[in-house]
Amino acid sequence: MRRRRSALIAAGLLALGALVTGLWLRGKSGAPTGMDATAAERVAATPQDKGRTIDELLAAGQRATAPEATKVEICGHGVFDTRTDERAIEALGERLDGQSTDLLRRAGLRLASRSDVNERAVGIWAQFAAELSNWMSSDPYKEQSAGQSRLPMPPPVTRPLSELIRLAADSRSPTVYRLALSGCLDWGLKPDVCSSISWTALAELEPDNASNWLQVAGQAQLRGDTAAWDDAMRRAIAAPRHRTGVLYASGTLATALEGLADPALQHAVLIRSIGVEAMLSVPQNAAFAASRWCPEPQRQALSPVRQNECAALGQRLQQSDDITLAWVGYGIHGRFASSEAERAQIKAQNDALQRARIKQAELELGAGLLSCAGFAATRARLQRVAQIGEAGVAREQLAREAHAAQPATR
Repeated sequence: MRRRRSALIAAGLLALGALVTGLWLRGKSGAPTGMDATAAERVAATPQDKGRTIDELLAAGQRATAPEATKVEICGHGVFDTRTDERAIEALGERLDGQSTDLLRRAGLRLASRSDVNERAVGIWAQFAAELSNWMSSDPYKEQSAGQSRLPMPPPVTRPLSELIRLAADSRSPTVYRLALSGCLDWGLKPDVCSSISWTALAELEPDNASNWLQVAGQAQLRGDTAAWDDAMRRAIAAPRHRTGVLYASGTLATALEGLADPALQHAVLIRSIGVEAMLSVPQNAAFAASRWCPEPQRQALSPVRQNECAALGQRLQQSDDITLAWVGYGIHGRFASSEAERAQIKAQNDALQRARIKQAELELGAGLLSCAGFAATRARLQRVAQIGEAGVAREQLAREAHAAQPATR
């Protein structure tokens, strides 16, 4: 666009940023408070010499969405000319955004009636997300945020969260537990209803998941319980898998939305859902715990045993389904590599994973971000992210590239 972006195109690019770049905005806004500098640099870094940065990619996406001919397709609403239809595009974007909260509730009610407990949990979570989003857009919340004060969550927000917590306790489903805990992150708004749920309970329920133990470690580190921190970190290293479930709710919603509204409105709902889920799913405590447990060797004398444990921790984190924790894992592993050759190999693996992430973004941009094909590509990717995580999707891209590079056999 010449001077202003339309609300819909900006929203579409924001959704792509959240989906395709591994919740890039949470790293782009700066390292979480307390993360050591090396970890922060690795979390936020994008390999400049290995392809375009995310900002460059999104800028290319804007150009692709509004080419020289100035025509842009918005699925279900036709083709617009950005020179003459800018106000119409902005009005459409505002209308879709205004309708998205109601549709998020409706999709939540649809899922909440399902027999599968995990789908029911996503339905309740969607109602919580709609109410939370509404509240955080209200004038009272904005005023208290500007004044650095804290208002308690009002009943419309805590009601579905309480229901979700009860479902977690009754079902003992790790997936439901994670969704409930996401609403209980101590980000300044933790309500009283969260006192009956904890990461320790989830870790005991699902002890083979390293992600749970890292959260336990993060909380122990914050309260200064060194023995519990050490124990949880070692349990995380020994756990055979690493599943955080980031964007599981939004991926499930992507399926539930089908048939409820036109594709553009569905996309607006997913933008809202992704924004809430990304905010609630930032694995800050886990990243803090890992980075501080394994600082740079020259900063602190570590025993050979701890150094070996840290190398193992880095390898474990690299297998996380969360792209941020995978980055932290490569950073830790690189700090404790036994040789420069091994360190170079680790860096190459990290760079390859980030290139794969960018490649996926390019594929979606190639489909035309706001076109029907673009919406379909975004939906399909989000559904896959819900299954295996964003880092898993990037690894699939690497596997496809490796397969394509193999010589044909007769």
